[in-house]
Amino acid sequence: MSMANNGWGELVDRITSGSNRGVAVNPRAEQMIVSVKELSNGKFKEDDDSGNGAIDMIRTLDYNPVESDYCRVYLRCIRTLDLKIKGVTPEYVTVELRTSSKVLKFSKGTNETPKSTWQFLSTTPEEHISELIQIVGLSSTPTNENDYLYFDVFVNGRFLGEGRYPLRMYNQIADTGLFCKKVKQIELFTQNSSVPVGLVEIDLQYVGKNYNVDNAVEMVLNWRSIFEKNIANSDKNLSATLTKVKRATLATVIKFFPELLTSLLEIYSFASEKHQILSVYGSTIETKFQALVTGAFEFFVE
Repeated sequence: MSMANNGWGELVDRITSGSNRGVAVNPRAEQMIVSVKELSNGKFKEDDDSGNGAIDMIRTLDYNPVESDYCRVYLRCIRTLDLKIKGVTPEYVTVELRTSSKVLKFSKGTNETPKSTWQFLSTTPEEHISELIQIVGLSSTPTNENDYLYFDVFVNGRFLGEGRYPLRMYNQIADTGLFCKKVKQIELFTQNSSVPVGLVEIDLQYVGKNYNVDNAVEMVLNWRSIFEKNIANSDKNLSATLTKVKRATLATVIKFFPELLTSLLEIYSFASEKHQILSVYGSTIETKFQALVTGAFEFFVE
């Protein structure tokens, strides 16, 4: 991580990384007193399986198998770059975020009521913002094909340009990962112009089980609707799919472990029932599936 002085947005990163660059340290401090106050969004709590403790568990930025499945996207607005500003001295730059869907909203956390638009902290040009927010409202069964994010940039309160980012295409979220070295740069355009007037840097991470599902895993989870009706002709494809499951990442296996375990047991049971009737590619379905499913189980055990 670069330790250049890019503004307040990087102060937290410096403190957590142990850097003292730009951070004042008082060597005579003997104690620190902290007051904790819980703020609650009542509407969210109605739909959430929260604990009964004094303070609810804070959700992680990555998928956590021990908490209830809550589909969300984290977005970090990093900074603006290369702004083409004419005739004025830029004192501050403001980035405002909105979406193409009425159901998608923004918040800092689950203890806040989500908003349809979000205005990030105003900074000087190229100063780091590094503000992290949540995008909530993603449906498991969306009715539209695509969702877009729109970034409106204002300089000294005057509109400069707009940038568009494809958040969702069908069942895929454009996930870049958070705090990665390579960030996503979004070009800004004015109306009726194809020449960029600046850039906005962001990174984004999806957390949940409804989108960005590995193809092999998705086929195993939906094996009944895909293969059951014509198991004789689908034997080769299903066998290849089960083999691919063994190459799934550990994060994917952890995320879908209960569902994968159930589906693999169902496949083995179904194949065992059919082995007296069907024999494909020189071996019975029972024998072939038994070897493949057993191999997949061994992967989980390892």
